Amino acid sequence: MFLYRLLISLALPFLAIGQSRRIARGVEQPADRAERAARHLPPKTAPSPIWIHAASNGELTAARPLIAALGKNHPLLITCNSVSGRALVQSWNIPATTVQLAPIDTRAALKRFLDHWAPCALVTVENELWPNRLSACAARGIPAAVLSARMSESSARNWARLSGLARQVMGQIALLAPQDAPSGPRFLSLGLPEAALCPPVNLKSAALTAAAAPADLTDHFTRAETVMAASTHSGEDAAVLKAFSAALTTRPKLRLILAPRHPDRAEEIARLAAEAGLSSQRRSHGGAPKAQVYILDTLGELAGTYALASSAFIGGSFVPKGGHTPFEPAAQGCAILHGPHTENAGEIYAALGAGGGAQQVDTAEALAAYWTTQTPQSLSAQTEAAAAICAASAHPDALNHWLERFHALLAAKPA
Repeated sequence: MFLYRLLISLALPFLAIGQSRRIARGVEQPADRAERAARHLPPKTAPSPIWIHAASNGELTAARPLIAALGKNHPLLITCNSVSGRALVQSWNIPATTVQLAPIDTRAALKRFLDHWAPCALVTVENELWPNRLSACAARGIPAAVLSARMSESSARNWARLSGLARQVMGQIALLAPQDAPSGPRFLSLGLPEAALCPPVNLKSAALTAAAAPADLTDHFTRAETVMAASTHSGEDAAVLKAFSAALTTRPKLRLILAPRHPDRAEEIARLAAEAGLSSQRRSHGGAPKAQVYILDTLGELAGTYALASSAFIGGSFVPKGGHTPFEPAAQGCAILHGPHTENAGEIYAALGAGGGAQQVDTAEALAAYWTTQTPQSLSAQTEAAAAICAASAHPDALNHWLERFHALLAAKPA
């Protein structure tokens, strides 16, 4: 722990530089820096909230069933790492809920944060296992629970190299439901108490519902002539646009909805589209969508927008980001395409591939070929398989089991 705290202290100047750059670009405000340092906190409106932390938009959206379940009987404090995530939760208008940026993982910031909020428990979504945060909560008797956390083989090897830190971190977790079955034994090998381990819960599959498409878009897209690329990262958009341009030679009426993982990249994508000779339009700029490429650069609309497309390429899979989950497009009846990098959701992609529910495309040329040759019959078979496989992986009872264990944990906590 000493080495970790030393490294965090050494990293603070670089974190400050990064924040200053985001402020200079207008992505963040000076008050956000103070909020991360727990020097500028929202007023406390209820005692002893449950503190729920998720990294950003995708994790927060997946956590909505969890938030709804815990918010029935408790005030909530929700934190995240991004201003876009904070804005997303604020747009939900959840009663008895406060949202703010998460405190940086220093003892001083955490002391200010915990002094102010005094939460009754910490619930961490996925892999946000911050050592100082867990240690500060443990020192105050605040139980820490983790939901839908994944531990890959490579991550387990990296943690094992810091075995002392790993055992201290894992030993402070009172309850953990891994995201998949292989992760459970890996957490145990790193020091998670056996009594803390719950059956696997994949929040993103547990939240498998078909969101409504944005009402102002439904009349402007013909599903059979619309394809989508979702949660794309830098380095993928050019390949997607190249594939789309090639497909247009055979299917001139085809349209592309492109939803970057980070909406602030919309201007860059518009430039790439122009360089490819394609017209583009940004959702955030308003107006009826008429361009060949429609850039979805808004928050909270992705799940519903899948309903407008016949197929969806899932980003983070052309570049080595591990891929994003296919549950939302599957719920909307989209054919699912992905690149070679799917480690973040390896189990479900393996099941989809084996069952004919997804198609791997390794290059822009392969993506173009799919968009050019897809037929209503092939799409129907693939979308039915994808929906069935993803629905079968949801395991809603596992989430209910975790919630029962969590409520028992709260009940056993000394007053």
